[in-house]
Amino acid sequence: MIIATAGHIDHGKTMLVQSLTGVETDQLPEEKSRGMTIDLGFAYSKTESKNVLGFIDVPGHEKFIKNMIAGVSNIDFVLLVVAADDGPMPQTKEHLEILNLLDVTMGAAVITKVDKVSQKRIKEVKLSIRSLLYRSSLSKIPIFSVSNMDKVGIAALRSHLNDTSRNINSRKVDGNFRLAVDRSFTLKGVGCIVTGSVHSGKVTVGDELTLFPSEKIVRVRAIHSQNTNSETGKLGERCALSLVGSRDVLRGIKRGDWVLNKKAVNSSYRIDAILRVSSSELKGLKHWISAHLHFGAGDITCRVAVLEGRQIDPGQKGFVQIVLDEPISAVFGDRFILRDISAKRVLAGGKFINIFAKAKGRTQEHRIETLRVMVNEKPSVSLKNLLRISSCGVDLVSFCKLRNLTLHEELNLFRTVEMKKIEVGKLCWGFSLKNWRAIVDKLTSEVRLLQEHDSIDSGVSAKKVRSLVIPNVPASVFEILLNEAFSEGKLSLIGGDIYHASFPPKLTISDQKIWKKIEDIFLQNEFTPPTVKEISRLISVELKLVNSLFRRLCDLGLIVKVTENKFYLSKSISQLAITIEEIALDHRASIIDLGVFRNKTGLGRNGAVEILEFFDRVGITARCHGGRIVKRSVSSVELGSLNSK
Repeated sequence: MIIATAGHIDHGKTMLVQSLTGVETDQLPEEKSRGMTIDLGFAYSKTESKNVLGFIDVPGHEKFIKNMIAGVSNIDFVLLVVAADDGPMPQTKEHLEILNLLDVTMGAAVITKVDKVSQKRIKEVKLSIRSLLYRSSLSKIPIFSVSNMDKVGIAALRSHLNDTSRNINSRKVDGNFRLAVDRSFTLKGVGCIVTGSVHSGKVTVGDELTLFPSEKIVRVRAIHSQNTNSETGKLGERCALSLVGSRDVLRGIKRGDWVLNKKAVNSSYRIDAILRVSSSELKGLKHWISAHLHFGAGDITCRVAVLEGRQIDPGQKGFVQIVLDEPISAVFGDRFILRDISAKRVLAGGKFINIFAKAKGRTQEHRIETLRVMVNEKPSVSLKNLLRISSCGVDLVSFCKLRNLTLHEELNLFRTVEMKKIEVGKLCWGFSLKNWRAIVDKLTSEVRLLQEHDSIDSGVSAKKVRSLVIPNVPASVFEILLNEAFSEGKLSLIGGDIYHASFPPKLTISDQKIWKKIEDIFLQNEFTPPTVKEISRLISVELKLVNSLFRRLCDLGLIVKVTENKFYLSKSISQLAITIEEIALDHRASIIDLGVFRNKTGLGRNGAVEILEFFDRVGITARCHGGRIVKRSVSSVELGSLNSK
């Protein structure tokens, strides 16, 4: 369990940690000389149940609020320390507001220095604390009274921490490993050491990890988890990792960097989020305000775009898009704090929703609706609702990266959520069954409408259909959608175009007259046809019209496109393919030789090469050592389909 202190300067936070652990966390010479905590301090203590408590002692001075935020960014439990003589002070309130904005719910308020005041004063301070905690995320936490001098109340507080740790340490360790670096140093004889709180997952000695933002690979040589040598480190622990890598890479690691499993690397400059504006702010958070983003142990300047309206009022929640000056690697649910650009006021706090945010259309209602659905904490619920509202489907690869799911967690999710899942290479796309059916029907109806409205004799290009029906999916996913429609027999692909069953390809009377002239030319030059340009000149028809007609002729299966500017009669291609088969049967080892094919057909060398390469391309032949072999008979090939190859 990771425990952080919080509270005003000189209220006894460091002394409290020392009383609980026996460790003095102020180690810097300046801290000792000034008698105040400046940077984060760390200590550890074993409980009666053998659990290890990791303490982070944060500075209380207002000048070091940045360090305080870094210390409480991923804690399990907070000790809100209030001195009995002073009572709640400005930094007490500011620290509590930060904890509230980070949605820290587990903790205890600790009244220190009770040996200096009366019982009446202790009761007054308790009432003040309870009033301060009212309506915060820590409203129900217990209050302890202690003295660091004579150790009054320390045992009761320690017992409470022990009991709490039993429940905390039983939580599920999920996600890919992520550690936010808060210290980096070199130890003689050991090498580079980084320390930080584990935000998710598990790491084992020998694992390869990725540094962020450098995205360089390092290896874990040793692990110190909760101040103990260990083979592993996991969520809910503070870890020190001994890293192996290039000297230059290791030397560059600093506070604010991350050490990640490669699956958890998500570089992003633009993130959609939900936040709550601090109730202590006098004015609302305005659109496009400049701010400091505190995330993990880092601090990055940014702009904040309000997605609904022009501002979010104090104490209210709203969706925003955070546009960063430097990239960060985050996942869904990561908490953050916003401070004003001068770094003097806490503005807001919240959690990231979509790390793959886009600028275009960010304020559109469907984008806001998507965020409302995505904000659900449970991946299965969020995915079900996304599938329901996303007519274009859901990018499942991005969803799993966003949620930082391991491979095992991904498989469990896909088993849980009913959907039509499409996998092509590295792509994985999901549709609700209802939306899948609707898209297939829309494809069919859209092709019919286009052919009916335009009265066109040729088909509709797949590109045009995709742009009208479902433009926001990868081409490979669209192809599978088309194949589904083809399998139902309502659409067909002839050549490169799509046809509705009600509008098969045909030639107009005018086209038929021109085709007769072209066919005569093809018959006279069966295996040596002229180019398209030459045919245009021979029949005195504009090249543009000839190209258009050739496209329809291909759709009808009357001719076959062999090269970009040369076509053959389908029956000529069929005859050439039969010749190929005959050569293969006659020749030893069924090898087709270029010279034999050229001589038997009367084709010139260039023509023979063009035909053979075409047959390779459509899968009739295949190259091998010494020539070519027949892969499939021409009788099994629908010649019209060759035009789509």
